[in-house]
Amino acid sequence: MRELTIDLPDELAAFADRTAEQMGFASAEDLLRAMLRQTWEIAAFRDRIEEGGAAPTSIRAFDEAFFDGLRHRIDTSGRS
Repeated sequence: MRELTIDLPDELAAFADRTAEQMGFASAEDLLRAMLRQTWEIAAFRDRIEEGGAAPTSIRAFDEAFFDGLRHRIDTSGRS
């Protein structure tokens, strides 16, 4: 596995921290890793469609945990 280090402006880093907490991730790093993985899987899905292939039988990016995170985010979005 390769380590990747990025620098973020303070405001963006704070947003990542808040979003990770709201969505139940252990850290902003875990949130970013999940977002990249989802983006990668969506890109692979689009590539397959463009090639005329059938859709995969499951897309991990939209699994139960993904929707649980969205529900949690919606449930807590009205709170400060």
